[in-house]
Amino acid sequence: MMRTLGFLVVLAAFSSPGRFLSAQAPPWWWGSFDKGVQEAADRNVPVVIVVIQDDEEANERVSDTLVGDKGFAKACEHAVAFICSKKDHGLRKEKKGPRKVCKRFGGIPCAMHIAHEQDMFLRLFVGKPVKTPQVLVCTPELKVVKSLVDVWGASAYVQAIRAARKKMGPGFTREEYVAAKRALAQAKTAVKRKDFPRAYRLVEDIVAHPSSSNLVKAAQKVQKQVVDDVGRAIQAAEESISEPVRLWTTLEILLSYEQKLDGTPLGKSIDTALRKLGRNRNVRATLARIKKQARLAPLYEKARAHEKKGRYIEARKAYLSVRRKAKGLPLADRALDDVRRMESVDAIRKLFLAEAKRLLERALALKKEGKDSQARRMLRKVVKDFEGLPPAEAAAAYLL
Repeated sequence: MMRTLGFLVVLAAFSSPGRFLSAQAPPWWWGSFDKGVQEAADRNVPVVIVVIQDDEEANERVSDTLVGDKGFAKACEHAVAFICSKKDHGLRKEKKGPRKVCKRFGGIPCAMHIAHEQDMFLRLFVGKPVKTPQVLVCTPELKVVKSLVDVWGASAYVQAIRAARKKMGPGFTREEYVAAKRALAQAKTAVKRKDFPRAYRLVEDIVAHPSSSNLVKAAQKVQKQVVDDVGRAIQAAEESISEPVRLWTTLEILLSYEQKLDGTPLGKSIDTALRKLGRNRNVRATLARIKKQARLAPLYEKARAHEKKGRYIEARKAYLSVRRKAKGLPLADRALDDVRRMESVDAIRKLFLAEAKRLLERALALKKEGKDSQARRMLRKVVKDFEGLPPAEAAAAYLL
């Protein structure tokens, strides 16, 4: 039967689960026609268009076959499914969920398949006769790969979809697509925040996907940004060998990248670059100092944790321990600054003085009791834990 308007179109490209009336219904696309076609391109999956005229025997047979066939529904999980019809069939509640959907086709409301019918006609059939029933299997660019006119068995439609998928190459399942799209968005945010290793990790699996889809291309673009940044960091290290401060900064960045990208091709490239840079004496010495500071980082974080919890005496001890162990490293200055910052708070300074005074008095009491060994240990503790405070200076004098 021929017609120009008044037909039903089912556009099946990859669609999301839960958009159909039952387990057998095709997963009709819930959304605009253009967004569905765009998703098909992003996932590199075919578009399937089923054109059916309502209230005509052959069309009704095809409609009944496709709506109820498990094989066709399964095949459409590797496509985005739009059903388009000019007829309003009325609405019913979904068996699962609060949405109201078309009584005839399920999955989407009648208003949506009516809108899809109009969009499909404008994109594909303006000025052309339309034979119904007809199933078109297309690329995301809406180039027809296979057209099946009149009544066919469900297996013929399934085979047409499979043939199109084979011709297009690997694509994303919708579950993979949703996860990959989320990861790509997070990776772009990580790039903006200059967290390049995280961005690289987030797109790693997407780039490895054997598809040539838009999603993979977008992930490759993010990965290139990371690779370019690493290249700049390596170049900066090479150019700053005679500049200690700049060399420290660039090598610290590279070591951080190497650790976070361990086991990746980019991580191996960084390792190779560091080995090459390490032939220089200044670089070797700087790398050793950076690694030593990295080993002390947990102790510094422990001191910070004590401070956050209000354990100021324990925090002071830990900061001073870091300062002694990190002598000559930037971390030593940072730890001392933290001690001075705490001491600038009057209440905390009084707490330090009170504890130092208590320990000093205890040491002197031990000395009076003739317990010189214990007294000296206590005095050394005051000097060590309360360096820079008057009780510590007094304790040091007793140790002379």
